[in-house]
Amino acid sequence: MKKLLYLLLIGILCQCQQPFSFPEASPEEVGLNPEFLLSIDTAMQKYIDNKQLAGITTMLVKDGKLIQTNAYGWADVENQKPLSTESIFRIYSMTKSITSMALMKLYEKGLFELDDPVSKYIPEFANTKVFKGYENGQPILVDQNPVLTIRNLMTHTSGLTYGWTPNSYVDSIYRADSILVWNELLEPKIKRLTQIPLKFQPGEKWEYSVSIDVIGYLIEVLSGQKLDEFLADNIFTPLKMNDTGFFVPEEKIARYTCVYAPDSTNGIKLIESIDESRFTKPAILLMGGGGLQSTMMDYARFCQMILNKGELNGIRIFQPETISMLYENQMPDGKKAWNNTGWTIGFKLQLIDNPEGSYPYAGEIAWEGAADTHFWIDVKNNLFGFTFTQMMPGNTTAFYRDYRKIVYEAMQ
Repeated sequence: MKKLLYLLLIGILCQCQQPFSFPEASPEEVGLNPEFLLSIDTAMQKYIDNKQLAGITTMLVKDGKLIQTNAYGWADVENQKPLSTESIFRIYSMTKSITSMALMKLYEKGLFELDDPVSKYIPEFANTKVFKGYENGQPILVDQNPVLTIRNLMTHTSGLTYGWTPNSYVDSIYRADSILVWNELLEPKIKRLTQIPLKFQPGEKWEYSVSIDVIGYLIEVLSGQKLDEFLADNIFTPLKMNDTGFFVPEEKIARYTCVYAPDSTNGIKLIESIDESRFTKPAILLMGGGGLQSTMMDYARFCQMILNKGELNGIRIFQPETISMLYENQMPDGKKAWNNTGWTIGFKLQLIDNPEGSYPYAGEIAWEGAADTHFWIDVKNNLFGFTFTQMMPGNTTAFYRDYRKIVYEAMQ
């Protein structure tokens, strides 16, 4: 009897240690028209055939079941290396969702409140001025009013920016100071950032920015760990996100992808080969706003954990109350980022149902990466989906819209 109990216990422990995998289901089992699978294949393949994209991978998970996944085209056109559903991508700003959620692990420990001043933990921000305009051709710099808070960082209402706007005083300093370079450690970069004025008063408006890179450093300050170690211990390891990190190790480079750009002559052109990629070497800058490399399946575990209210495969990552915060607009004073979109903890948030009564639905959270990696989580319909490619600049979003359209039409 004791031996039987021992064997049962060993079996349970082994089962708990297995990586989570999605059971597969047919479209009909989850209320989808099965013809949507062929429609997706046709729609995605046309982007490859028309030489608009080198390759695309897609995935749909509904009710915790894998309904669709496929790969189209090439990871490396020049060497005719096919893309795979296991290919590793530069997910760029999809990193922001993971980093922002990682900070909430420290929130759950009571180490900060969202409306705490950032200067409470990074004192240099207490002296950061705010640009107010010009007087006699000279910039006017004033004190923060109100002070910069962690909520401002979370929601891109901080007054930080990305240095992209032409003819902007603050953006011009970012460019002159090379704030976006990758060959600098995180701490000195953030300390240097505190010396540049904010573009506007905290909470005044939404502007996409390096705010989540500051959150990455805040994680280091609060936890006493480097960002990559903290993410591994608290997100990647418990979720078995074994292919996610700030660089692609040598043994996984065979699954890595090239980056392409539009070309008026040939449709697309190579702009970053696998051999030339900075991400095949250990990262100098742990860029919490855009440095992660990952796969669809790894990110799918992260998304399913969110739909499961913080738990996956019997392991609790976040408390349900924390996950509930994702479906609430965290913008100061209920402001919007744009149109019917708010911002929550690392995701854009759809505030109302689509005016046409279809998708997106209120409560949908989503984001994307600069090289055209896209995801969305639809809590109302208990599903999430991905469309990944590697295209810079990431403005070929038609394939993502096509994919979503086909999915939701199959539900009607």
